[in-house]
Amino acid sequence: MVQNINLVQVSLDDMSSVIRSILIEELKKVGNYFNQDTTKSDDFDEYLTREDVCKKLKVSNTTLYNWNNEGVLKNYKVGRRVYYKKEDVKALINPFKAVS
Repeated sequence: MVQNINLVQVSLDDMSSVIRSILIEELKKVGNYFNQDTTKSDDFDEYLTREDVCKKLKVSNTTLYNWNNEGVLKNYKVGRRVYYKKEDVKALINPFKAVS
């Protein structure tokens, strides 16, 4: 298979302009990729630690433990760490907003 190569005279300014525009487009793609990844890290904001929940609800660790056993407020464990969904805590604070 024979491929043709066309040689064209291009000024240095024109060539640098073309390269610059290609780089800008590629950097935009990279920027969009990283912006999408940072939004995924916002998922961590949807969870609260045990200490945060105790402060918000003004209850003890023992109460949270009992509520988990009774099914009032479910916890999620990652290793030895315990987390609670922010929406579940809000539902306990104001149950009428959670229903609507």
